[in-house]
Amino acid sequence: QAAILRTQGSEQPLELSMAEFHLNNWQWHKQRFHLQNATFGKLQLRDDVSQILFKQIKVAASQFSEQHIQLGKVTVQDSNNQLRFNAENQLSLHANLTSWQQTLTATATKSTKPALQPMPPTQDTPTLPIALQGVELLGNHPITLDFSNLDLQQNLQLQTLNLGALATQRPEQVTPLTFALKIGDYGAFTSTGTLQAFSKPLKVNLENTLKALSLPPYSSLIAQAPGYEAESG
Repeated sequence: QAAILRTQGSEQPLELSMAEFHLNNWQWHKQRFHLQNATFGKLQLRDDVSQILFKQIKVAASQFSEQHIQLGKVTVQDSNNQLRFNAENQLSLHANLTSWQQTLTATATKSTKPALQPMPPTQDTPTLPIALQGVELLGNHPITLDFSNLDLQQNLQLQTLNLGALATQRPEQVTPLTFALKIGDYGAFTSTGTLQAFSKPLKVNLENTLKALSLPPYSSLIAQAPGYEAESG
């Protein structure tokens, strides 16, 4: 297992690791890198209290060049996610990544050698077009949410995520989206519709349904409004 990023020993340990990485049937032809598929095994981002672990991620036939990136369908097989939020309701992984980036920036700033600064982007600066054929989830995807300052912990199960094709150079493209989440033992949240991911502003047309949400886990939040805790319902 190879650690791609590790900040252990610091005040906020953080680690990104991957156990397996496979490239199948790749070739370089006419200034383009062609790849039949790529597989990432046990890709994990974690700190002391949170983790995001993907058992396997597969990327179908893709092409890479200086002019564009075309990614095939991304399939995620099984994941395990434990997400803890701090007193500011900020995900610990995000907070640690931000702190790590700030540390790197501060270290680079203290360098005695003057560094060449990149030219600021302008409206005429071309961006590398990126296209994605879609995203699909398979298997089990449990999620544990833990809000330290709200005395709230909720177990979720991500049951369905199907995202259609999208491309940065086609902001008008309408992408279908289907999302289903199990909340606790009986609750269910579903979302179906479309989005235009790269339009400005973002355009979303979704029909959302929430059913049978158990109230006791949210008792501490409910009590802040009417002043009564929820013992059942």
